[in-house]
Amino acid sequence: MEFERGLKKSAISKNLAKLGAGDFEMLRLVCPILEVFDSVTLRFSKETSTASEVLPILKRIREFFRQNDKFTESLHGFIQTLSNSINDRVKKLVDNKLLRISTLLDPRYAFDELIFNKTHWGIVIEDLKEFANKVLPDDKLPVQLDVDAEMLVESPESDCLSENSKESIHYDIFHRPTSTSPGVSSLSSRIEVQLASFRVTDRVSHDTDIFQWWKVHGAQFPDLFNLARIVHSIPATSISSERLFSKAGLLYADSLRNRLSADMADKILVIKANLNEVLLAPSTETDDDFSFVDTDDYDFC
Repeated sequence: MEFERGLKKSAISKNLAKLGAGDFEMLRLVCPILEVFDSVTLRFSKETSTASEVLPILKRIREFFRQNDKFTESLHGFIQTLSNSINDRVKKLVDNKLLRISTLLDPRYAFDELIFNKTHWGIVIEDLKEFANKVLPDDKLPVQLDVDAEMLVESPESDCLSENSKESIHYDIFHRPTSTSPGVSSLSSRIEVQLASFRVTDRVSHDTDIFQWWKVHGAQFPDLFNLARIVHSIPATSISSERLFSKAGLLYADSLRNRLSADMADKILVIKANLNEVLLAPSTETDDDFSFVDTDDYDFC
């Protein structure tokens, strides 16, 4: 009975006022703003979404809402509420080290001062080096260099010379002289050198496939590449996990699969995931199913 009374209280009243011309005008103004959130939701829902997109996109939306001159006065209250909500969310997320590190390792947003200022990027670099020391084995010990190293290799001395004595001394004319300057050997030093090169790399567009980018450029930044493989495996949302659980549930719900082992279920899911990447027929999706709202009134990018 209490449950039924609760339903009756929460039911929408049938005596709602009719929508007038002013209401439809408000809807016309609000819908383009909601399209921004819809496009971002679609982007975060993709299998290729990464956690590195979260902070940059939320900050872009926040800056978008701060441009009050784009919106009519009747929307200011609505915009202020949305802006406050995003501000609260950004303040919580910006303290997450993994989010900051993943943003630094994303060629679309790395060192972008619209996301973090120069001082803050310096803090993120220190976070990255600390993270690297925890997850990457530093197996390259400093090389001991000796400027007095012999450039020739002599055989053991003998009291008498044999007829083969001319072969007892060997001069290596291809031996490279050593240097006293230490090489870049420690992990932190290597990361600093690679970050310096990574910083001057041209920033790519926001719709670039960063997995393909790292596949092509990873050899230039080997340590950063290893770190990127770790942090970019974190999706922007839990949707990918939910899809996986849903597909696994459908497998086990099939009554014909009465002897399905966990190992076999894992293999089936992997095969299905790879089949999704194979174009078996012309795609029915648009080439770019994500694009920020681009109208005369609302230019998000």
